[in-house]
Amino acid sequence: MSLIEGIAVHIAEAEILENKRTALSLIEWNPSSALLDCGCNDGNLTIEIAKKIETSNIYGIDIVSNNVNAAKTKKIKVYQGDLNTKLPFPDEMFDMVHVSHIIEHLYNTDLFVKELYRVLKFGGYSVISTPNLSSFRNILYLIFGKQPPAAHVSDEVVVGGWKATYTYPPFLSGPKHRRLFTFGALTGLCKYNGLRVEKCKGSGFYPFPPFISRLLTPILKPYSSHISIKVRKCYL
Repeated sequence: MSLIEGIAVHIAEAEILENKRTALSLIEWNPSSALLDCGCNDGNLTIEIAKKIETSNIYGIDIVSNNVNAAKTKKIKVYQGDLNTKLPFPDEMFDMVHVSHIIEHLYNTDLFVKELYRVLKFGGYSVISTPNLSSFRNILYLIFGKQPPAAHVSDEVVVGGWKATYTYPPFLSGPKHRRLFTFGALTGLCKYNGLRVEKCKGSGFYPFPPFISRLLTPILKPYSSHISIKVRKCYL
């Protein structure tokens, strides 16, 4: 790996941590909450969220069996399932549903948001994070006639970027991005399905490091690298 590639990877990893910090800032303290983490992975972030809420009533769902097994060791009630289908939970079961970098992997986003509405209690909320289609990084790629990194065209190979062709690393196995969102598209989809948008935050401003990104994202939010929104089920 070259020096430039190493710096790029470092900034990208820092952006992921910054996005997590931003999403956590939208989460409310409520020890009586029932929490669902959609795409819970190994459960590590699920537990961080539960600690902030101070709840022990923790559920997760993930499509990968290894993730499900890992999350179960953390006392999370985990289901294996495909988020393109109906959620295996009754109506109005959860006070909070967390969705981090999952919605862009789904093809059935209409059903998924309808299911979020269904399983949330009235007054309950969801925090949704996803890459931003209109990010500064993606715009730069398009200006130079390159395929933006978040706009996947294959489940096997990355093409059209600065490098002609390279394959995904093993930790990025599974379905790639199916739908990409701007702030307006994500909030619009949630509003259409009856969820009230309360807060919208951006995080990351690739290729700038975090201390500069934190200055830029409040001013140029539509072009930040990641979107985090807080939506609530209530009478509009």
